[in-house]
Amino acid sequence: MYAIMPFIMANKLLAAIIALGIAICIAIILYIFNANFRKKVNFWWLNFKTTLPVFGTIARLKEADITAVNGWYDAELKLCNSFNVYDDTSIDPQTYEKSKSYLISMCEQGRSTTPKFIWFAIIALVILEALGFAYVLAGYTVPGASESTQQIAALGMSFFISILLVFLTHQSGSEIYKNSKIEEMYIKNKNIGFDTYQNISISNEYDDQNASIAQKIYNRIDSATFKKRWIVCFSTSILIILIAIGATYVRGQVLEKQLIQEISTTSVNIYETLPSELGQIQNEADAQALKEQQDADRKGGWATFIVLAVLFVFVQILGILFGYKWGFAGKESRIAYNNTHKFNTLKEYMDFHEKSHNYIRTKADEKLKAMRSKILSLRSRLGTEQFSTIKDDRYRTYQNYFDDKILETNASKNKQNDMKLQSAINDLTHKTALNDINQKVTQFNQATQPQTDSAPNTVSNLIQNSKADELAKQLRRLERTKAALLEEGIKKSDSQYQDLEDQIYDIQEQLKGFDNA
Repeated sequence: MYAIMPFIMANKLLAAIIALGIAICIAIILYIFNANFRKKVNFWWLNFKTTLPVFGTIARLKEADITAVNGWYDAELKLCNSFNVYDDTSIDPQTYEKSKSYLISMCEQGRSTTPKFIWFAIIALVILEALGFAYVLAGYTVPGASESTQQIAALGMSFFISILLVFLTHQSGSEIYKNSKIEEMYIKNKNIGFDTYQNISISNEYDDQNASIAQKIYNRIDSATFKKRWIVCFSTSILIILIAIGATYVRGQVLEKQLIQEISTTSVNIYETLPSELGQIQNEADAQALKEQQDADRKGGWATFIVLAVLFVFVQILGILFGYKWGFAGKESRIAYNNTHKFNTLKEYMDFHEKSHNYIRTKADEKLKAMRSKILSLRSRLGTEQFSTIKDDRYRTYQNYFDDKILETNASKNKQNDMKLQSAINDLTHKTALNDINQKVTQFNQATQPQTDSAPNTVSNLIQNSKADELAKQLRRLERTKAALLEEGIKKSDSQYQDLEDQIYDIQEQLKGFDNA
């Protein structure tokens, strides 16, 4: 430690750059950790604070928190909702399949985001560039200021320039790649012309499944004009050239300043004691030797500066290549990549999310069980009349809450689909034949929800299938409740069990009616 301090005091600028570089690396590491493990850390904290004594969610429950809402206690619904934040109700096979199809439509199925090791390399290059710029700019940023102020100003300016260059070079690479996709789009089009533009996202991926590759790219590319633009590339190129020339010029001026200082230090006549002729000859010889040395230093210095300028330009070109190599041109290509890149097959995708759901469900049910003990103690003070609508504990599980959320989501989607369908039907004229209507509905049904069977899709079929799906989900939920009651030892003659049987029978009859239809 004592050996390092003299070095730090003697090289304040270098030490400051190293310290700032270490701070940036730590910040990057923390950012990566947060991006990859934030969800897990937050979920752990949710479990911890829920059951924390005295200050936890359960411990702080009050009588006002246990009002009845839709057969649940309000506190239970809030608890389930807090766990549902980490459990995606929209996960289904179609999300995976549509995401893969989206990337294929954009011809981006082989691309990815910038790897983490590349970002670490970029950070290292930023620090090296800042180090070089700081030594160049030191003494010129704030003329007349103290040495420490000049060093701080040079350090700040250097990192600003380096970070700006990283951003611009990356954007330039992205711009070049996007221009290449536009060029590819027009080449594949072969001057045929494009159909009407459709704003295609992952949710409506299949709307243009019969279109050409060029049309698919046209419908998905992240561009407002569909024309190649070189604004960022042009601006970045000018900035790189100006910085390279400017840095080289400043280095040259620093070199000339040093050479002048060498001349001033050797201008003193050290041969005064010698005869005048001999002293003059010796002075001329020393001056010639100094001139030759300075010429050599000047040539070597400028050669070094040119090499540094070339290396600087090369580093910026490397940053542009990074931006071109990694990234996407599609509006939702990055989302599609995040949905699919961890999984090789649909089974892996579904197994992963099923495992995650089961883990969240287990933890949520544990907290619900612990919460009910607290609720019972509070409820004893309030009486039982106002809680007559509360459903049985075996029903108030996280799985049933999750199923209700799915039903709500599907109901919303069905409503939107019905509106789209009605709009499509209204666009048809009265003279349109029935087979044309069925054809339109079939196209709409395939676009919104592709089916594996070959049954004809009519307007009535679409509506019936939607209702049948909801009834099937209700039937599964009731059967789980019935199984739970049997495990608890309830008798089949019990009124609660009979009510469940009646509900199950009614739903089964309705489903049979849909099948017959």
